[in-house]
Amino acid sequence: LSEHARTRLRERGISETELDRVIQKPQQVIVQADGTSAYQSLIVRGTRIVMLRAFVDDRLDPATVISAYITTKPGYWSGENDEI
Repeated sequence: LSEHARTRLRERGISETELDRVIQKPQQVIVQADGTSAYQSLIVRGTRIVMLRAFVDDRLDPATVISAYITTKPGYWSGENDEI
């Protein structure tokens, strides 16, 4: 977990537990143009279903989380049901 990611988690109210769940068992992994990967899963927050996206540099050893955020935008979800 990079220091930048740690700061973003705190600012965005994302717990390390939520992040760990997505990193360990992501529903989707999308390789980005820069070679990093977006690990993403739908999670329940209160009464809403949202997507937690974590950007990971898998090229590093160990792999390092660069940043993470919560979104409700369906455009990031890939699959038959493109709605969140």
